[in-house]
Amino acid sequence: MAQAMFKVVGVKSEDNILHCPICNEQNLHHTSVEVFTRHEDDLTTLVTVVGPAGKTSVGSVDSDQCLNPSSRRDGLRIHFICEHCHGGKVLEIAQHKGCTLVEWRI
Repeated sequence: MAQAMFKVVGVKSEDNILHCPICNEQNLHHTSVEVFTRHEDDLTTLVTVVGPAGKTSVGSVDSDQCLNPSSRRDGLRIHFICEHCHGGKVLEIAQHKGCTLVEWRI
């Protein structure tokens, strides 16, 4: 099976390890994940949050009030803490016009 190749800012292609967008170290720990499920332009978005120790919540939120990285469709937010600079960072993945966008929020 061929490995998919992609480029994400903060990922060094030679090691496929996600690096901190602030200090460029590789010791990141994901702490929680938010999944936003939204059919195109729906007024509500289903938000699923998986937090520490597997604590999970699911709820419907007004689309203009939730933190979905996609303005019109599905999205993901993965929260990280770096062992070195200790700051919180969020890797956001969004759908937009048939493309998948990836961006750090600090």
